Amino acid sequence: MTSSPVDILLGLHARANGELGRALSEGTLRFGYSTISLRPLVGMQAADVGAAFSQLEKQGHSLASIALLCSALGLAQAERDAAIHGTQLAISGPDVPGIPVFNTQATVASLFSQAEQEVLMTSYVFHSAGEILRPLAQKHDENPNFRVRILLDLTHKRGPKKLPFAAVAPDFIEQFKKHQWPGERLPEIWDYREGFERNDAGVLHSKVILVDRKTAYVTSANFTEAAQDRNIEAGVLVQNAHFAGRLQGYFESLIEKNFLKRVI
Repeated sequence: MTSSPVDILLGLHARANGELGRALSEGTLRFGYSTISLRPLVGMQAADVGAAFSQLEKQGHSLASIALLCSALGLAQAERDAAIHGTQLAISGPDVPGIPVFNTQATVASLFSQAEQEVLMTSYVFHSAGEILRPLAQKHDENPNFRVRILLDLTHKRGPKKLPFAAVAPDFIEQFKKHQWPGERLPEIWDYREGFERNDAGVLHSKVILVDRKTAYVTSANFTEAAQDRNIEAGVLVQNAHFAGRLQGYFESLIEKNFLKRVI
């Protein structure tokens, strides 16, 4: 089966397509091409690329439009490659042959250490998280411009008597200061008040860490000692500003629309 011109170009590296685009628009290929003139740009694939260009010309495409096609493919491939290289699977649990595992707590500590401006995190529950959050709390105390927002669920604090929020919040705040946050300056804490008032359970169940709107860690692990240190957990670490920005934008929209309300 004969490959289409686009399939042939997609088989090239992103850099090669970018160089072809430049050479066709303003460089050595702007007046024409041959297998010999293509070889410095695409090596052994010169004949296939030349055939692809010829086919495109027969379909009515000019060298200028072929240049645009190559440049566009190069940019798209570069973005795809960056997304692939910026994504890391983070699994914690017992070692098994051939599958690397990571320490969830070490991954979180690394994220906190690289944060320069802000951290937004969500978790269904916090329990015995003082040591996990200590590096973040220290950074929060040292820099008054550093922002930490925690989004969580307080429905599980109501107990069997289904206590109202006014009864739950003071005890949560006291316990958070005493056992969860080892710093002087408290972070912002928001909860899904609408779900609480509807008497739902477990309505905010996401576990996410967002750092400087550039890095996103989406995981099954809550901020508990067991989840961070002993459980089998799976997550994805994404170093991509577009991805992280979209995810953070969603949580911030929940705040703007009053689905989430300030606790501290």
